[in-house]
Amino acid sequence: AQPYRPISAPSPDRERAETLKEPLIESVFPESTGGTFKKMKAYSRICDVVFNIVKWIVAIAMMFMVILTFVEVIRRYFFHQNWVWSEILVRYLIVWCTFLGGAAAYRVGALTNFDLVTQKLGKKTQLVLELVCTVIILLLSVWLTKLGADSFLRPSIANQISVELHISVKWIYLGIPVGLGAMALFAIEKLLKVIRELKAVGSAAPGKEVEQA
Repeated sequence: AQPYRPISAPSPDRERAETLKEPLIESVFPESTGGTFKKMKAYSRICDVVFNIVKWIVAIAMMFMVILTFVEVIRRYFFHQNWVWSEILVRYLIVWCTFLGGAAAYRVGALTNFDLVTQKLGKKTQLVLELVCTVIILLLSVWLTKLGADSFLRPSIANQISVELHISVKWIYLGIPVGLGAMALFAIEKLLKVIRELKAVGSAAPGKEVEQA
């Protein structure tokens, strides 16, 4: 007979490390088969690429704003000098960071969420409400993306030149369709996830939802 060897459970830290090694797509779309699943995985990988690009743009812009503001304060109060373009550049970067950062925060669920009532509802009801909210966010993002693109292409804005930066103001307006377009992409990804979870809950035993509620 073989000697008894106790099986020790993996530590929480190791489980977390293994989980972080898995791509985000596996948490969004669980195991499945068929061409539809492959398309979902490909779409989620595209969202991963967009998300990483957005994160880096926001991080670099925020770091640049902090450094520029710090240097400008030193120049103004100690040397009585200032760059006329610094304040307006920081203001324009804030616009870009607002829309791009909002899209990135939406994907990771970091936006403000009031779940005082919904957390007391059943799992299926929560998913239905999340589905409705996601559809509204998707439609609103697409609509605002179109409005932002129209503003970017409008001649009255394209021909307007910033006095301090000597560039067209349309490049500031470009942050609106880019940020909201990214949010629309992430909303589609979330919509597919919610639909999949709804199907899983619907095919589960009726008693399961009661236990999860």
